[in-house]
Amino acid sequence: MLNIIKQRKIINYPPYSKEIIVKIKNIKNINFLYFWIKIKKIIKKFNNKININKPILNKKKKNKYKWNIIIQSKFKKKLYIFTKKIIKIINLYNIKYKIYID
Repeated sequence: MLNIIKQRKIINYPPYSKEIIVKIKNIKNINFLYFWIKIKKIIKKFNNKININKPILNKKKKNKYKWNIIIQSKFKKKLYIFTKKIIKIINLYNIKYKIYID
């Protein structure tokens, strides 16, 4: 158990950081690329206060995709501000989503 906690500290996982997982559903691959480009622009404004992993393709079904995006930060407030901005972009693209907050 102690070994797992040490590993989490090294890779900056909870409880050593805050984490939000955004699950995006039923989006075509091309739409997701445009969405991801906008997200990357927002990330630059946060000056490395936010760590966002590359999107993970969860499922592909009939030319529609499900993606998971993991967002981490040691700064809870920055994380929430960033997440609100993502939600605005998601709503522009009329994307179905779920957000899990750790």
